[in-house]
Amino acid sequence: MAQTTLVELIGGKKDVVAEYLANRPALQVITRQKRIKAEVIFKDGERRIFPCRAETREKAVAEVLHFVDCMERQTGQSVIWSLLGEKEYYIGSSRPVKKKQSIGSKLFDYFFGLED
Repeated sequence: MAQTTLVELIGGKKDVVAEYLANRPALQVITRQKRIKAEVIFKDGERRIFPCRAETREKAVAEVLHFVDCMERQTGQSVIWSLLGEKEYYIGSSRPVKKKQSIGSKLFDYFFGLED
């Protein structure tokens, strides 16, 4: 049985974010570690804090990307997001590029790298 909110009864526009957060399944494991949070910025300037359930950065990024993808589909607008405490912002639901450098290239840069 679906619950209706006061906004739906009046005939106003539904809040997609509040609906998503209300319908998430309950957390099964209770831990004392600090959860990762993401800041989501919509095109109209509205900022929301999305609390991730994941404890690792990789899982939190996957959770945020899923949320951002759903918000882009529902609103039809691009969404900017960032994990709290980081200075990089990402646009849309594309996965951020990881910078990996092999040991060989690190050694090459150490011995033969150009200096400014």
